Amino acid sequence: MSNESKVTLTTEAIIALTEFRNAKKKAKEAEQEMKNAEKILRDFLGEATVGVADGLPVVRIVASTNSHLNKNGIAEKHPELYKEYLVTTPYTYVKAL
Repeated sequence: MSNESKVTLTTEAIIALTEFRNAKKKAKEAEQEMKNAEKILRDFLGEATVGVADGLPVVRIVASTNSHLNKNGIAEKHPELYKEYLVTTPYTYVKAL
């Protein structure tokens, strides 16, 4: 990026950066742990939709749907409509290097 402006981080900012990196790592590990636990639960439940412990329901398989538009299909079949309604929103995010 040629438009970069630089600033030297303070000790407080360096600590925050370290915490940011650690939190991202923990979040990634937690996401993987959740996926692993979900697989075990789904495998155990099989066709059942509710898991019970001590006579009480503690886990449930919930049916849901998700609706979305096929962006590539619209762009291919109706390119003018796609261009007309395409909204691009700029945003920024923090990326630890």
